[in-house]
Amino acid sequence: MSTNLQFIKSASGTSISTLSITDCFNAQYDVYEVFITKVDITGLEWVEMQYLDTSGNALTGTVYDEAVFEMLAYGSYAFGTSTSRDEHGRLVRFNAESYQGAGCKITIFNPFVSGAYTLAKNQSSAHTSSGMFASKGIFSYKGTDVVAGLKFKLNSQTFDNLTVKVYGVK
Repeated sequence: MSTNLQFIKSASGTSISTLSITDCFNAQYDVYEVFITKVDITGLEWVEMQYLDTSGNALTGTVYDEAVFEMLAYGSYAFGTSTSRDEHGRLVRFNAESYQGAGCKITIFNPFVSGAYTLAKNQSSAHTSSGMFASKGIFSYKGTDVVAGLKFKLNSQTFDNLTVKVYGVK
C-alpha cells in the first residue's frame, strides 16, 4: 500500500460534548488515516467514535465490534473484546491528572463502499503522572451503509479541547 497522505479535512473544538466531521470520506480513496492530535478532558475516560451517514446522522445500533490491547508502563497489560456496541468505545484513553497529552492514529478501510463492512485499526498513546499508556485495536462496523463522516464523543464528560485531522491514502 502506498503511503502518500492527501489532506482532506480537519475539525477542532473547545468545551464540546461531541465533534462531528461530515463529508470526509468519498469514492476517491479506499483507505483513510485519521489523527487525533489534541485531546484534553478533565478526568479519566476513553474517546469513542461513531460513523456518520451521507446526511451527517450518526449510524447507531449494535453493529460496532472491537478488540483492544492495552499496554501500561506502570502495570500489566490487558486485552478486551466487545461486540454489539453502539460505537467504537476504546480509541484513546486519556487521564487528565497531569495534562501531559495523548494522541491516536486510526486507519479506516472502505468506509464509502456500500454493501461492505467498514474496518479500522488504531494505535494510541497517552502520558500521565503514573507513566505511559498505549493501546492497539481493531474495529468492525457491521453495517453495510455508506460511511461519509465521523463523530467523536465521550461517555460522561466534555472535551476541553479536541483536534482531529483526516487524510486519504494514495
